[in-house]
Amino acid sequence: VAKPKDLEIRIKDDKKYIYVFVTDVTYTDISKKVEITLRDMSNYGAVIKTTATVNKDATTVMPKEIELPEGYEFGWDEVGTFLPSQYLLMHSVYYRTEMLRKMKLTLPEHTFYVDNIFVYQPLPFVKTMYYMDLDLYRYFIGRADQSVNESIMVKRVDQQLRVTRHMIDCQDLDALKGEKKLRAYMLHYLSMMMAVSDIFLLLDGSAEAKEKQKGLWQYLREHTSAAVYRSIRFGFGGVTNLPFPKGDAIVVGGYRIARKIFKFN
Repeated sequence: VAKPKDLEIRIKDDKKYIYVFVTDVTYTDISKKVEITLRDMSNYGAVIKTTATVNKDATTVMPKEIELPEGYEFGWDEVGTFLPSQYLLMHSVYYRTEMLRKMKLTLPEHTFYVDNIFVYQPLPFVKTMYYMDLDLYRYFIGRADQSVNESIMVKRVDQQLRVTRHMIDCQDLDALKGEKKLRAYMLHYLSMMMAVSDIFLLLDGSAEAKEKQKGLWQYLREHTSAAVYRSIRFGFGGVTNLPFPKGDAIVVGGYRIARKIFKFN
């Protein structure tokens, strides 16, 4: 791996492999395989690869066996069930540029966290996919100046809310009832966005943040159907919005415990 300037390298020996952790980099030998695949499979809507998330305590890779077939072209009907911790990130997906142009994807300017829009909004336009079991990208988390650092996300929670509202509005999930797997995954992702927004508003802890949380859920109710709202409110998305005394403290406590166990940022 070439060493980019101003990036930190960490070495870890687990007796079988030596990992060279470079902040947010791709691995050149594997990237060549991806480039060849992209050239050979230009008709696919998306090419998906695994991503390793690295911090000082652990390295995790998105599990592949449950949700995505491997080695051949597939559609949404072959996509399995994603666990609450499983979702596709920007650095795990290649979209066809032509497809993005046709759908006229436009991202909010001067806004953080728009990668969520990038991987979410095009999904109904993706008809075929190809999965590659390649650990191409090492994403190093835990840096103090990182946009997904907890304290920074609390400060920038309004941008998280802006992105979440955009995602609520950008697709009509009821129009996807004939595509159950696609609709289920998009509900899953939107639920995750609601949960993340809740968490960082609760970590803020102010009365203003509480009002913003209520406002976000009201926005979801007013801008989606009753079926979509119920799926999110009484599913994974609602786990972080407990409507009883000490509910907020339970959610924050659960988040702290989960963060220690799973080493996420």
